[in-house]
Amino acid sequence: MKTELLLYLGKWTLLLTLFTLSTQAQQPRKTGVQKKQPVSNTPAKKLDIYVGGATYNEKTRKHTALYWKNGVSVPLTDGQTDAEVRAMAVVGNNVYAAGTVHGQAVYWKNGQMISLTNTPGNYGRSSGMTVSGNDVYVAGYERDYRRQIYDIARYWKNGEPVELPTGNYHGGAIGVAVAHDDVYAVGAGDPMGTNNGPKAAYWKNGQRTEARNSAFYRILGISIIGPDIYIMGTSSKQQATYWKNGQHVELTNAKDPYTDYAAATAVAVEGNDIYIAGNEGGRATYWKNGQPFILGEVRQDSPFCTIAVSNGDVYVAGGYAFWKNSEKVELAKGQDDWAIANCVVLVKQGMASSTIPKTLKASTPAVEKTVYTPPSPPAPPTPQEQANKFLADNKKKPGVITTASGLQYEVQKVGTGQKPERADQIKFNFRRTTIIGNQIQDSSESTRTNTMFIKDALPGLAEGALLMNVGSKYKLTFPYNLGFGSFKTNAPAGSILIFEVELLEIIK
Repeated sequence: MKTELLLYLGKWTLLLTLFTLSTQAQQPRKTGVQKKQPVSNTPAKKLDIYVGGATYNEKTRKHTALYWKNGVSVPLTDGQTDAEVRAMAVVGNNVYAAGTVHGQAVYWKNGQMISLTNTPGNYGRSSGMTVSGNDVYVAGYERDYRRQIYDIARYWKNGEPVELPTGNYHGGAIGVAVAHDDVYAVGAGDPMGTNNGPKAAYWKNGQRTEARNSAFYRILGISIIGPDIYIMGTSSKQQATYWKNGQHVELTNAKDPYTDYAAATAVAVEGNDIYIAGNEGGRATYWKNGQPFILGEVRQDSPFCTIAVSNGDVYVAGGYAFWKNSEKVELAKGQDDWAIANCVVLVKQGMASSTIPKTLKASTPAVEKTVYTPPSPPAPPTPQEQANKFLADNKKKPGVITTASGLQYEVQKVGTGQKPERADQIKFNFRRTTIIGNQIQDSSESTRTNTMFIKDALPGLAEGALLMNVGSKYKLTFPYNLGFGSFKTNAPAGSILIFEVELLEIIK
C-alpha cells in the first residue's frame, strides 16, 4: 500500500513539473510593459537583511545616516549634520558602512566613524566598499580646490588614500573589488563633465586599463563573484550593459521608447541565474538572465540600484526605495519624513526570515545599542546657504536685473546688431568664474573665443545669449540649477557661474 501511494504521488509530481515547465516556456518576453517577479512563498534560509541609507527631516533639512537590520533602524549620526550611507558590507559580527557626513567621505565599523577626508573647505564622497580579510576598501573621490584638476579619483585602504590616475580630467571612483592581491576600481574620468573627458574608468592595482574603458560610455559598478569579474554600466548607445570576463551583454534596446537612457549598476548570482540591477528610462529595474522586471520610478539624483538574492527572493535597494520580489517595502523613518534606501546586503545567518512585512517596525534604544553620535560643534553655513546669500546680495547691486528663472544679468555694453534665436549658432568672447558658496574657486585669466549652438549651452548661458544683440556685452550670474545642476553632475549645490559674454556674430 505504501509503495503504491509513493508511485501515485510520484506520477502527480512529474505531471505538475511538466505542466509548470510548459507554462513557463509560453511566457512572453517583456516589451516595455511592466512585469513583476512572482513573490515566492517558499521558506528561505534564515537571513539577516541590511539596508543602508538615510532618513530625511523636512523641517531641519538634514539626513540621518543609518541602516536597517531586519527592519530595525540603527542610526549612525545624530541628525544634526547632513549624512547618509551609500554602501555596506557585513563580515562575521562586523558591520561596515560607507557614506558621507557633512560633505566628507567616511566609513563606519560597528557604529564607530572613521573619517577619510577632512580638509577644511574641500569635499569628499565615498560610493562603494568591500572588505577583504582584515582590510577595508572604500571607493570615492575628494575635491581639492588647491589643485587644477580638483576632483581626485581614489580608494582608501584602511583609511589610507590611493590616488587613481585620470589624465588631465576630473575623476571619481564608484566601486571597488578585491581578488587575491589585486584591487580593482571603476568610476568616471570626468564626473562633472566640464572637460568632455572620458566618462568610463577602470583601474587594476592603481593603473588605468583602457581596454575595458572603450567598451563603456559609463562604468557604474563592479563585483567579483567566484572566478568571475562583472562590470556594469552603460554602452556607447547609453543602454544598460554588463561585462563578464570580457563578454558584453546588452540588456536594453535603444529602439524601445521606454529606454532613451538605461544603466546597469549591480549584480547578484544564484546558481546559474544572473541578476542585474539598474534603471531603465528613469525606472528602477532588475534583469534575471536578461528578462526585465520594472520596479518603479527612481529619483534622478540617486539612480543607482543594488541587488541581493537568496533562495529565489530578489531584494533591490536604490533610487530612494526598497523592494522585495518587485513589491515595495516601506522602511521605518521614526520622527523623520522620508526613508531613503541606497544599498542592500544579505547574510545567511541570524534570526530573520525571508518574509518582510509591508511596514517595518522602528527601532528603540533598548533594541539597538550601536548608535554613534559624533560630538561636533554647530555646523558652519553650507555652500548652498552661502550661495543663496551671495545671489541675494548681488541682486541688490545697481544695474543687476533678475529674471523669473533666477538668472542675474548686467548690461555692460549695448549692441545694435540682431538678436539670436534658440536654434542659432553664435560666436562670442567670454570669461568664466566659478564660485562655490562665496569663495572664488577658478577664473579664466584671459578672455576666450568660442562658438556654440544656443540650444546646447548651459541654461543660464543660453537664456542670457537670447537677451543680447550682436555687439553687446553682458555679465551673467546664475545659480546651480541654471549651471552644472542642469546636467545632474556631481558639482555641489552651492555652485555659481559668472560669465562675462560679448556676442560677436550669429553664424549662418
